Amino acid sequence: MLLFLLVAGPAQAETDTADLSDETLLLRIWNETAPHSDWFALSFRTAVPMTRLRPALKELKTTYGPAEQVSKSTQSRNFALSTATHDVTIRLFRSGNGQITGFEIKDIQQSGTLKDLLQKLPRFAERSSYLLTKNGEIVASHAPSEKLAVGSAFKLFVLDALAMKVEAGEIEWSSVLTLNKFHKSLPSGTLHTWPDGHHVTVETAAALMISISGNTATDLLMSQLPLAQLEKISEQVPFLTTRQFFQLKASDEEASEYLSGGLSEKRRILAELGGRPAPDPGDVNNGYQHGLEWYTAVPSLCKVISKVRDLPVFKINPGQAKPADWKTIAFKGGSETGVLNLTYHLTAHNGTKWCFVATWNSPEALDENAILAVSSGILNRIARTSE
Repeated sequence: MLLFLLVAGPAQAETDTADLSDETLLLRIWNETAPHSDWFALSFRTAVPMTRLRPALKELKTTYGPAEQVSKSTQSRNFALSTATHDVTIRLFRSGNGQITGFEIKDIQQSGTLKDLLQKLPRFAERSSYLLTKNGEIVASHAPSEKLAVGSAFKLFVLDALAMKVEAGEIEWSSVLTLNKFHKSLPSGTLHTWPDGHHVTVETAAALMISISGNTATDLLMSQLPLAQLEKISEQVPFLTTRQFFQLKASDEEASEYLSGGLSEKRRILAELGGRPAPDPGDVNNGYQHGLEWYTAVPSLCKVISKVRDLPVFKINPGQAKPADWKTIAFKGGSETGVLNLTYHLTAHNGTKWCFVATWNSPEALDENAILAVSSGILNRIARTSE
């Protein structure tokens, strides 16, 4: 669980926190069973009642262990808290009288060597794969040839096909597209709330597709691309739109017919779905259903993100990678219950190029917090390796 709490407020009466250093206060907040309410400014407690804060802090300690030390970070107001197994970055704000007005968990990393962290990746799911390359050479991998469900990471193939169409002069990034009801899908994203007939440029739709994983933006762009090309570059046949994905997951009967049918039957079902609106979100089965997804192997994702890594759409969302650590960051992830993918292309300040792709599939919900703590640690280790 990542805790983000940031509230500004006026100074209040003197409290016993005034004489505590930032480091001591953070140690006590993390380790004590019931942190004192008067450590926190009234404005903070109004926004985040102690009945919410204390259980959240208790969960942090239970999950990551007691704090062993706290030290100041080089970045203003940031502190490094260490447990036996994790490194936590905390941002702290205090009023003039020492009370806390802001408290933010910015990052949680599993501690250990790069080798140790990579070895942990397969333990999070029944089926998993990962690939780490440095300047195109494999550093480490696990089951790299296995094609697993990758969620919205499939949108990298859409971006690749779009970039090729732009390069061929068949469309421009500034070209204007018109949104209609047949493009509208379900969240994530916001375009599904826009009125029919609204105009959006290709570049804006691509930015929404990559930065916030906009589904309607994706389907709008896919309407401009040959299906055969998407299927060829992704090696995914058939290649679903996001709306088709949700439509199938909203109907057990059609999902069963789709999964049991051959390619021609699958295409027939998808064609019939094309004339229907997106389903009600409450009707969609949120669990992972094998066969109703986008499947690819980690080398394919590494290859495609390496092709499109320099496009401006990647400058918006860096994922877990810290912009200060890298010259360039290209990131796209994908997830649904039981599915998680992380795909990165990273260029270090010294020019070293890294690709890190990892995928997990499970019939049960994944422990995403634990996975992200390990992946954050991996990104930190390879950044330090490139210094």
